[in-house]
Amino acid sequence: MSYCEPNDVCVVIAAYNEAAVIARVVADVRRAGYPVVVVDDGSGDGTALVAQSAGAMVIQHPFNLGQGAALQSAIDFALARGADAIVTFDADGQHKASDIPRLARALRDDVDFVLGSRFLGGQCMAQTARDRRRDSGVRAPLRGGDSSATHRTFARHHFSIHGRRSSSCVQALRDWR
Repeated sequence: MSYCEPNDVCVVIAAYNEAAVIARVVADVRRAGYPVVVVDDGSGDGTALVAQSAGAMVIQHPFNLGQGAALQSAIDFALARGADAIVTFDADGQHKASDIPRLARALRDDVDFVLGSRFLGGQCMAQTARDRRRDSGVRAPLRGGDSSATHRTFARHHFSIHGRRSSSCVQALRDWR
């Protein structure tokens, strides 16, 4: 399966004191046709209100729990809403909405997640469930644009393999390293 349609994909953003830039990030993703979930991780600068005004669904943590907890909240929310693919995006504007289709298309039935990095020479790396059981090596380099090191894309079936808790994505990334 290839996740090419914007309705199949949900973009999740962990944000902490990003009111100055979050509206532009959310607007860019929304213009590309994707739903956006922003977790305001205890910001004191109005990040939640700005993100919501820009068209994001917003979850607020009462205080800063860290990026991992914010992403876990966002991924759990996106899964509950039926997302088939989840793309993490940074709140500071370093990711491009134009990269989302390429990352989402890289997900196939046997691929759990795709990592994008400008440090890989414009490649993305895709890991399959079959590869992960054998070893923690990464397979299938994909040529493309300039995605940052924190660009991660997960297929829904990744969570059904590991259980619905998004903390499994954190473990998968640890295994990959």
